[in-house]
Amino acid sequence: MDFLEAHNYLEKVRSQKGIVLGLDTMRHLMAKLNNPQDKVKFIQVAGTNGKGSTVAYLTSILSEAGIKVGRYTSPAVFSSTEQYFACGSCISESEYAKGMTAVAEAAACLDGETPTAFEQETALAFWYFAQKGCELAILEAGLGGDMDATNVVTTTVCSIITSISMDHCRILGNKLSEIAAHKAGIIKPGAPVICIEQKEDAMEPIRKAAKAADTPLYEVHRDEVRQIFSDKRESIVFFREFGIEKTRWGGRFELHSGSPDIILDGAHNPDGIRRLRESVNQMFGAVPICYVCGVLADKDYEKEIEILFGRASEVLTVTPPSPRAM
Repeated sequence: MDFLEAHNYLEKVRSQKGIVLGLDTMRHLMAKLNNPQDKVKFIQVAGTNGKGSTVAYLTSILSEAGIKVGRYTSPAVFSSTEQYFACGSCISESEYAKGMTAVAEAAACLDGETPTAFEQETALAFWYFAQKGCELAILEAGLGGDMDATNVVTTTVCSIITSISMDHCRILGNKLSEIAAHKAGIIKPGAPVICIEQKEDAMEPIRKAAKAADTPLYEVHRDEVRQIFSDKRESIVFFREFGIEKTRWGGRFELHSGSPDIILDGAHNPDGIRRLRESVNQMFGAVPICYVCGVLADKDYEKEIEILFGRASEVLTVTPPSPRAM
């Protein structure tokens, strides 16, 4: 397959099979690919909001520290190639096509199993990291944590849990504790856990999972900056100003200065919308704001509107290119 054929192949799979949680098919798929994920160590990141930004900062910091680092994020915002980063650059279209060809051939060899598009995208990430010789790769969980395709890895050196709030309730549960329990599923024995402070309902299952795994849990409070170091080089988390300053994360409060200034942001649940509103207020004060907004119909859009649009001078609605669009 060339790049366009690989992209079209995945879109066809996506249209035929939606979200399926569980690790059995993913394990079988990776076995067909000779388990490239076993050649790389991982930092796993789960949470409702802040996962992508956390992954971006860590990638920059670890790269500046001289580590051959990779990252995998989802979903794509601008291009499917942006999801895959290794050793200083995103995957090329030719590498994407080569890797997806290998993944598709492996998927076709499974007896009676059809991996989802996300499972095959994730398999491509593991193939790519191994091909590039990454020492360490950072994984953003796609949905939840315990049954997410990214959780097939067994070489985790650190687990990170970002802010947890209500989202994907139909799949993950209608209680914060239920959602947090899924996120806590990335916690592995011997891999330290770093968790931003949460509501108590969310912290309880995280503490329980860390205790069951007999691994350290570091609870980081929002009003503190903590530097956490371990004895092993491969699981060090570096906090260096020059690394953070170089971080770029498109589509997340991304400023395009001009007349007028334009901000691009992908907030899509009430907690994310609150953070967006805080950032807008902090940056622009009482300046009139025009919102251009598109939402998916299964989101809590009424609450999001209530939070965000109180000081809007104008709101323009658009329809996203998705079958779930409102």
